[in-house]
Amino acid sequence: MISLPFIASALVLGHVMAISGGPSSVTIRGGGYSGTCTNQTFGITARMYLVMHEEAGAVSGQLDISSELGGGGPITGTMEGDQVTFTTVWEFGEITWLGRAKGKTIRGTYRVEVPEGFTQNGIWSASKA
Repeated sequence: MISLPFIASALVLGHVMAISGGPSSVTIRGGGYSGTCTNQTFGITARMYLVMHEEAGAVSGQLDISSELGGGGPITGTMEGDQVTFTTVWEFGEITWLGRAKGKTIRGTYRVEVPEGFTQNGIWSASKA
């Protein structure tokens, strides 16, 4: 079982993350990740903390983001190799997070989608505590 915990933040709108690159050897078990996320649309950075668990390719856990940005909460998603994709849902829309794990760090992008059609984009990075 691979467990990936990380932290991320989102702004008032939804966002999607995407990362590219070759596969790497990743074994992350338990624990949590802390780091930062930056909403590039508005130039706002926040602290994030992520606890993520992976079993048979299914990802679940919790994402907490400091008050500068919103969008934390329960996560659901998938993991294939070192690539992780998960979503958080909040009152303003859905946030999609894409990331790549390498060693004790996960980095990626996110996209906030809101019903009105406005999107926000950002980047995030978190390391195992």
